[in-house]
Amino acid sequence: MKSITRTLLIIAGALIGTGFVLTIAGFTIAGFNWQSLSTEKPYEEKTETFNAGDINALNVDVESCNVVLVGVDSDEIKIDYFENDDETYDIERSADGNLTVNYESSKKWFDYIHLGINFDTQDRKLMISVPSKYIGSVEATTASGSVEASKLKLSKGLTINSSSGTLKLTDVSVDGAIVADAKSGNIKVENISTTNDCELTANSGNIALNSGQIAGNLSILGSSGDLNVVKTKADGKIAMEINSGNITFKGLAGNDISMKAASGNISGSIAGNAADYSITADTNSGNKNISNSTSGTRHLNASTHSGNINIDFDGSI
Repeated sequence: MKSITRTLLIIAGALIGTGFVLTIAGFTIAGFNWQSLSTEKPYEEKTETFNAGDINALNVDVESCNVVLVGVDSDEIKIDYFENDDETYDIERSADGNLTVNYESSKKWFDYIHLGINFDTQDRKLMISVPSKYIGSVEATTASGSVEASKLKLSKGLTINSSSGTLKLTDVSVDGAIVADAKSGNIKVENISTTNDCELTANSGNIALNSGQIAGNLSILGSSGDLNVVKTKADGKIAMEINSGNITFKGLAGNDISMKAASGNISGSIAGNAADYSITADTNSGNKNISNSTSGTRHLNASTHSGNINIDFDGSI
């Protein structure tokens, strides 16, 4: 029995050694270029441009790439993307001015099984430059990629969605509504303003909003992450709700504020004084530092099932 085991170990070692030698040989033949060993078909970088004045709506629907929307000082909408024989983009402008960018794949299920080595690390993000002169709306949806929007100035609404990627908005101003929906990723928003509502939803990720000016309602809904809001003001209603995370805030300003956490804490500071608010604060199995009252013209409702409520007022209003 020992001799059989010894023989098997020798054979296994020989196979491993042979595989290592073949790998080094292939790497040498490839000129020590890992990219040349990739089994992925080569991609070609392409660019298309459209006159911003001819477009009234931009709709992006892709599958697995990252989408970057960036504001520019230009007269044209510019789309930079990568294609190969199996993966392409259908980019069309309709007669009524709708510009659509759709991902198309001819891959079969077995194309996703790589028998070779895939060392392809190229970042093939879809980049769309949106000029401030553009007066239409923007909607971008990706299945397993992220969406990042920065330095945008839009005359109509902005909607971004991802099934399993992160959403990020930075320095975005919209004359309309902002909607961000992440099924299983985080949402990070910084320095935004909108003349309408703002809706941020994450089913299984964190939501962070820093510096927001919302003329309409602000809705922040999460399922299994934390919500954090800093230096944000909404003229309409503010509603924040989370199932299994904490709600934290600083410098939150609004006339009608509602917070609900199923199994987390609610803590932070609100603009104004306690006397400015009619307060309802409820917790089933936690502590709270504020008392219910009906004295103020503003409204504050905070409730948690199994967490603490700790809210201070900064007196800034």
